[in-house]
Amino acid sequence: MKPAITITTTGEGTLTIDDQTITINTGNPDSTRSLLTSIAKNRHTGPLTLTIDGHTTTINPDTDTEDQPDTGQPVDEDQPVDETTPQHRQQEQLPHDDAAVEITPPPETMTPAAPHMGSPQPPRHDTHTIDIDDLFHHASLGAGMNRSHGTSPTQLPDRIITLANLKGGTGKTPLAVVLAQALAQLAGHDDIAVIELNPRGTLAARAPSHTDLTITDLAAAARRDGFATRPRDLDPYLSWQPEGWATIVCPPSIVNDINSLITPITSDDLDRIITALHSRFHVIILDTGNNDLDAAWQHAITISDRIIIPVQWDPDTLTLTQNMVSDMDHLGHTGLKNRVLWVGTHAPIDRPNHAMKKSFSTALVDAGWTVHNIPADRHIAADATITWTKLARRTRKAATTLAKATL
Repeated sequence: MKPAITITTTGEGTLTIDDQTITINTGNPDSTRSLLTSIAKNRHTGPLTLTIDGHTTTINPDTDTEDQPDTGQPVDEDQPVDETTPQHRQQEQLPHDDAAVEITPPPETMTPAAPHMGSPQPPRHDTHTIDIDDLFHHASLGAGMNRSHGTSPTQLPDRIITLANLKGGTGKTPLAVVLAQALAQLAGHDDIAVIELNPRGTLAARAPSHTDLTITDLAAAARRDGFATRPRDLDPYLSWQPEGWATIVCPPSIVNDINSLITPITSDDLDRIITALHSRFHVIILDTGNNDLDAAWQHAITISDRIIIPVQWDPDTLTLTQNMVSDMDHLGHTGLKNRVLWVGTHAPIDRPNHAMKKSFSTALVDAGWTVHNIPADRHIAADATITWTKLARRTRKAATTLAKATL
């Protein structure tokens, strides 16, 4: 039976293939067509029937061409093929955050899903829902499953970027998210990963996590010989964001499931994790915590190409931050003036003294440091998921300038 795709004007689509029915709704007919066509391409060779708003045609997903409409009449072989299909007119789009896929397998072939890392076996259902990460896995879209770095509009160099400040509340995590979003806008999808090294951090609140696995689980996996020899070995640990970049979060607690302390990430763990991630990502952003005695914190500073220090322009924050940078220098971290970017941040309700801000930033620049500023933004201040398109235009512009400075 030839696979068939049916799509409505509201963006709801159904793919019937191999006695399965796969349904998604991205809210956009072209996005739905692109996703379902890619799923069909991965599981079927040859043409399939496509019905959009009641109009039926035959397409070949292998060549992205559309055959003549299926009217039951003989096809004129000399008639040129219309390649101005929605898939040709519009670049591949990511689905909305709430997009889901329902797969209904035939009863006789039903098998339970494989459990994650020893988790309880899930119950059997006639219909199950695949979240956005699994959709990318099935469709080989968005999450870089079958795409090379060279497909990005701008080729990113290999970079390790660390966000560091021992003072809490300076905006390390929001800045890490906005930086990743800006880099994704510059370079397309799939090249950027944000790694949280701060237990009890807030990355999952700023960029939703779609897996229960954390950086400590990845560290344990990376200790095994041969891990990440295939890029897909990293899939269970990654949470893909709508702009096309990924996160790996820290556990929300320092206590594990058996009421013992979690195993801290060591410098060797971080090296193995970075090596594994570089098999798939060009830019790795490390979101650190507030403890510079932590081995992973110190090693992150050592291996980073760029160190971003978010600061608020007040004496207490700057004194603590200057002491931190002085300790870096005394510990032998070299080339700091070439590697460190000071970034001024503040909340809308906590505007800095402009004279003090100018005095401090001018002094840093005169001393040979690089200084950037991210303006106050109500969307960032909301302490919720950060969406690039909801940021103020001046915030996006400043973030893009900062992103370019890290490359």
